[in-house]
Amino acid sequence: MTAVDPCPPLAEARQTRGKTHSHADQPRPSRIGPALFSLLCLALSAPAGAEEAPLGSPVRLSGFATLGVVHGDGGLSLLRDLSQPDTFHDGWSGRADSLLGVQMDAALSGDLHATAQLVLKERADPGLEQSLEWAFLRYRPTDGLALRAGRLGLDLHLLSDYRNVGYAYLWQRPIPEFYGPLVVYHFDGVDATYARPLGAGVLQAKLYGGVTSPAVPMGEQTAEVEFDAFAGGSLSYETDLWRLRFGYGHGRIGPEVDALKPLQQRLRDPAIAAAWPEAAGYADDISAKGKRFDFYSLGLAYDDDVWQVQAELGYMDSGWQRMQPATSAYLSLGRHMGAVTPYVALAAIRSEGDPETVTPPGGPGLDELYDTLRAFYQGAAFDQRTLTLGLRWDLRRDVALKLQWDHSWVKADGAGLWGWDDSIPPTRDEQIDLLSASLNFVF
Repeated sequence: MTAVDPCPPLAEARQTRGKTHSHADQPRPSRIGPALFSLLCLALSAPAGAEEAPLGSPVRLSGFATLGVVHGDGGLSLLRDLSQPDTFHDGWSGRADSLLGVQMDAALSGDLHATAQLVLKERADPGLEQSLEWAFLRYRPTDGLALRAGRLGLDLHLLSDYRNVGYAYLWQRPIPEFYGPLVVYHFDGVDATYARPLGAGVLQAKLYGGVTSPAVPMGEQTAEVEFDAFAGGSLSYETDLWRLRFGYGHGRIGPEVDALKPLQQRLRDPAIAAAWPEAAGYADDISAKGKRFDFYSLGLAYDDDVWQVQAELGYMDSGWQRMQPATSAYLSLGRHMGAVTPYVALAAIRSEGDPETVTPPGGPGLDELYDTLRAFYQGAAFDQRTLTLGLRWDLRRDVALKLQWDHSWVKADGAGLWGWDDSIPPTRDEQIDLLSASLNFVF
């Protein structure tokens, strides 16, 4: 036990059985097409028959998929995370949880490996740039040390390596209270991981740095948020039964977000300023340029093939007025009963500050602009709790069926993790029930 693979082949997920180790329209062809073409190129670059190659072969193709459906009974629509647009139609969604991923791992030499992973799912921007999750080279100069460069997954939490792989975790989806605000899935840069045996387990440390540009919905537009500096690290310790991880990430937004510029221009309009003197100040206040983010997470997981317990605590500190500092946490308990695992989870998130209070304009004809500005400030405020009950049934070693019920208590002005139909966020407390089902595969 001298080295830990920071990016194990997906085929190995078949052996984890979900342990911690390891509108119903079709996607728009004009956006998904380039991604499928890229995937075909990757497949053609592999030797013939690579799909059936054993784990020791130089090239391996593997993949994962989730076919999911969710129904909600409230006025709010589930967002898997804040990078996803509203996918609900008449209370139903077949797109919120459904996805397809394919991964290629190639051994270029004894110490040099290449990995590429493409994930097709509902996103604010479903093009190739966002869908290519991983594309990196890994070099091992010595036993226990791994150096990677390229497009890398963000290592900040317990699900870092398999957040998209529904088969690899217990629930229908990663807990939204904890994972929902984390819109950064990958970055372009480098990382270094060192692992060594310690006692009954393995201690692993990682440092990383680079740039990233996640795409997120912002009103009726899609905003690309460019972080020109993103860096952090993680420290974990893992035994056969336990896994403990601490993660930290720091990001700084570079240029102004293009999606904000039309709103800023309107607020700076002299004609509007004459009727609404505070407008120009709000234009400066909503600027994202140069704003910083700091993410902290602490996770603990236990699985002895009878009980499965997992908990994470997170804190996000933000210098951007739209995103107030927030604390999030969850606790999950599952009981393995042969191929069936019932589970229960409790989760909560709360913004630490209050959204900016927008002074109403004094002149007529500015109601729409006022509502837009209020939605900007309140649209990312969080204050909710969720009780989850579910059942996972492993139908075979690579297929799992999940059934789940969620009941969420959402406070007034705290619905930032949900989609809503009106132009402004809801201003009263809500209770929402979600019923979900999914089939999850690895292949």
